[in-house]
Amino acid sequence: GGSDSPSLQRWIDGDALEVSGSTGAAGNGVAVHRSAWAGGNPKSADRCCTECFFEACFVEPPKIIERLVVDSDRWMPVAARAATNRDASIAERNRSKVVFQQVKTFVNLKTLPKKRALLVVSERSGDDAPIAAAVHVAKRRIDRAGADAGEGHEITDRRVASPGPNTKPIIAGGHHLHYYKLLGGRLWGVSVLWFSHDRYLEHEAGRSHPERPDRLRAVQAGVAESGYAEALHYRSPNRADRAAIERVHDGSLFDLIERIDADGGGRIDPDTKTNQASFDAALLAAGAGLEAIAGLEAGDADSAFCAVRPPGHHATPTQSMGFCLFNSVAVAARSLTDRGERVAIVDIDAHHGNGTQDIFYDDPSVLFASTHQMPCYPGSGAVTEIGRGDGVGTTINLPMLPGTQGDSYRMAFDEVLLPKLAEFNPTWLFISAGFDGHRNDPITDLGLSSGDYGDLIARLLPVVPAGRRVVYLEGGYDLDALKHSTIAGLAALMGEQALPEPLTTEAAASGDGAREMVAAAKSLHGLG
Repeated sequence: GGSDSPSLQRWIDGDALEVSGSTGAAGNGVAVHRSAWAGGNPKSADRCCTECFFEACFVEPPKIIERLVVDSDRWMPVAARAATNRDASIAERNRSKVVFQQVKTFVNLKTLPKKRALLVVSERSGDDAPIAAAVHVAKRRIDRAGADAGEGHEITDRRVASPGPNTKPIIAGGHHLHYYKLLGGRLWGVSVLWFSHDRYLEHEAGRSHPERPDRLRAVQAGVAESGYAEALHYRSPNRADRAAIERVHDGSLFDLIERIDADGGGRIDPDTKTNQASFDAALLAAGAGLEAIAGLEAGDADSAFCAVRPPGHHATPTQSMGFCLFNSVAVAARSLTDRGERVAIVDIDAHHGNGTQDIFYDDPSVLFASTHQMPCYPGSGAVTEIGRGDGVGTTINLPMLPGTQGDSYRMAFDEVLLPKLAEFNPTWLFISAGFDGHRNDPITDLGLSSGDYGDLIARLLPVVPAGRRVVYLEGGYDLDALKHSTIAGLAALMGEQALPEPLTTEAAASGDGAREMVAAAKSLHGLG
């Protein structure tokens, strides 16, 4: 637009964006505005890459396509398949041409920067269907242009993702503005806070101990290989203070870990040993969840992933055990229940989260659910353990026999866990994501794949709205399995599916005992 055009100023990730308003409602067209960032927010330095955009496109589909219904499976107008006469087919083809005209400026690779761009889509009805249609046309065009360009073209792998279910329109001036960030060649409709800290790598439990620093390095390798690295907002947590720890642990346990730390580390139980960095790392691990809550409540992202060490789900109110010092997920959950929130904690580690269960066993404000191998350490987690006192019915245990594969987990989720979560209606969801149920894990005997883990996480996410989901790293001791499961889990958080390894599909009725366990759980929890 010209210099005399009105300007649309909107806030995106804390930064002001100015886009020419000469098109839009008046012109039904596309404007490309270079040097789009108008600055203006001191918080921008804390955000990943928001200051890097230097070109934006403003796209407004015209009225004619706003009434289209898009088939999400086939990504084409439903009417195009239902047309029974020549006139209807021509009308649909004309509409498709209009869509292409609206996005052609964006898909012209010569007009785009080499690395950073932003697509802004506006439509009047508030319905995502026309946006889905427009973005799909753009994706096809961009993919074809990229393929035609061949090796050495200045812009490679430029793809467009369709609007995700968690995209939040910004209502302004009678229009719904949808913003999609194009980062490193991809366009993201969702984002994830990623909490980790170098201090986690300094915690050592012994030279041959399975809970070793290389576990976190494998998770970091998964991020690098996932393709989602630039969609993450990276943050280093602060330490949880003593008051936060004592909401779930006795002060004597805090004193014990602090004293052992002052002596340079030592053994807490046969499995759990510390060094001079362990106490600090454990406080930082607990702090990650608290800061994830604050960041999500501020609207900084849709989900959070806390890549922490040491793990925490075995730590009881009075005892550190099973490689765990403080129960990080419990610390975060208690901070929410203390102000009236209802929290669901789903533990998918191969070992029962006995510490988390003990902390909330009689608390009706927390639903704790665990899928785990049985028999296995620590020996708790029978299907009959369902809570105590006011908390009866808010503890769900789904123990699996060795060798159990993904279909049995999916059956347990669909028939027990998801119905109970819907009944509980939580306001926050925490996932204790131990990846040691992988079939290659050296200290367990379950049969899951990394693809199964992504699928299970994806099934849990709709339980609460975006902005209320936190994933914690717990166990997982095969490094390749950790890497691949991280990729699959991140894909789930991004609203996509990645299958570094295929889902396991052994039938639940094949003798693994899951069907009998599920029937018992349904009876105990009144699911019929």
